[in-house]
Amino acid sequence: MTIFNLNGRRVSVHSPVKTPLLWVIRDEMGLSGTKFACGIGMCGACTVHVEGRATRSCITAIGAVAGTKVTTIEGLDPEGRHPVQVAWTELQVSQCGYCQSGQIMQAVTLLKDFPNPTDQDINAVMAGSVPLHDLHSNTQGHQARGLQNARRKRPMNNLSPHGFRSSDDPSRRGFLITMMGAGVMLGYARRSLADQATSSAGDLFEPTIWYGIDRSGTVTVNIIRAELGQHVGTALARIVADELEADWGKVKVALVDTDPKWGLMLTGGSLSVWQSFQILSRAGAAGRVALIDEGAKLLGANPLSCTARNGVVRANGRSIRYGDIVAHGNMRRAFTPEQLHAIPIKAPGERRLIGRDTMALDVPSKTNGTGRYGIDAIVEGMVFARPKIPPTRYDSKVVSIDDSGAKHLPGYIRSLALDDPSGIAPGWVMVFAESFATANQAADLVKVTWKSGDAARVSERDIQNRAAELIVDPKGGAMLVEDAGVERRSPRLGKNWSEPTPPAR
Repeated sequence: MTIFNLNGRRVSVHSPVKTPLLWVIRDEMGLSGTKFACGIGMCGACTVHVEGRATRSCITAIGAVAGTKVTTIEGLDPEGRHPVQVAWTELQVSQCGYCQSGQIMQAVTLLKDFPNPTDQDINAVMAGSVPLHDLHSNTQGHQARGLQNARRKRPMNNLSPHGFRSSDDPSRRGFLITMMGAGVMLGYARRSLADQATSSAGDLFEPTIWYGIDRSGTVTVNIIRAELGQHVGTALARIVADELEADWGKVKVALVDTDPKWGLMLTGGSLSVWQSFQILSRAGAAGRVALIDEGAKLLGANPLSCTARNGVVRANGRSIRYGDIVAHGNMRRAFTPEQLHAIPIKAPGERRLIGRDTMALDVPSKTNGTGRYGIDAIVEGMVFARPKIPPTRYDSKVVSIDDSGAKHLPGYIRSLALDDPSGIAPGWVMVFAESFATANQAADLVKVTWKSGDAARVSERDIQNRAAELIVDPKGGAMLVEDAGVERRSPRLGKNWSEPTPPAR
């Protein structure tokens, strides 16, 4: 048993003394803010403080911290308002945010050693904390300004709660508004449902649901797009909130589950906003119309004399908040596709939220350790696995698996060749265990023999030569944009660039 102080609390753990501190923090203590990435202490995503010093927890054995004080991102400040966190949030340094807890912990140590750091100091200390993808081109510039702000202890702007979602094209669907529990759900329904104008909550289970309003007036926008650091939840929520005339301070987002009802959950190609804009705009506008109509009844006013702004309906000097309309009104309304299409949406000059700078809703959770990622998902009876990837992508076959070296590990289950009928991942071997720490360790001990085809003999030079052949082939390639003006306007590239193919890992 190992005893140490974690975030100001004395804890005792029963993991073997050689277990990496990272997995004790995550698996035994249930603190998910500290992340696993490279596993060799290089990227810094796993950084915590041991006796106030930045320490890579993925390569630090639990036995080495016995009797010490360990601090994770969750313990840096109970409210997530440490000066470095405040500065990080103000400048919206985080994009995907996966590595940010480690970077913040490293930055705190930097400021202890260099209260007034130079650019050279920042580069020297922070270079060990590597973003796991390309952040803004001036990531260290953002870090530098963040550190300066932290040193000055500038106050943080008021922030909205975070959250995150979007959906398939309901071009021939009506729009339903119905009471559901303690709030109202607003979303597209199949034409048959809209025609029935039914108020049953079950009617909205199958159609895509875009947002809901509860009795406090909080608007929750559902997002089916993946949050990859582009703050897509904020962008889509702004579209809804602008037309809905919602109080932005009461808007949050929620990432949906994988239920088939959400349709094609595709994120890429910068499609999320422009494909969803008309749909979400009209969804927000329909909600505003319904709220004004019901608000007018509660105020005893003509709907034509009512206006909506910031989550409030006003008429003749009186007003009522959206939450009160939900609580006391009869929010049942159906729009046919034709009615929905006829609702005017705002001209660009009338928009209050779209195009205005704002704090992305997901940023605070990426600086205080509460942001949830795939690695943080836990379900009952869950097992963990790490893949062993074959030497070639498409034509490798598993000949044999020798897991004798892993069988002594407590919690190791077994290793299986992945049966992939799609052909996307042929030759993969999955190493299963009761924890990821064990699966990760076991994968290094499992020996796999593969048989590969001709692809195993393809070199980087072969790939580059073939690319050059395709470039000069007048019959090669494919039409990207069919526009006679593109050829005239597009500059000619006078230089060739190439990027080595990354090795399989």
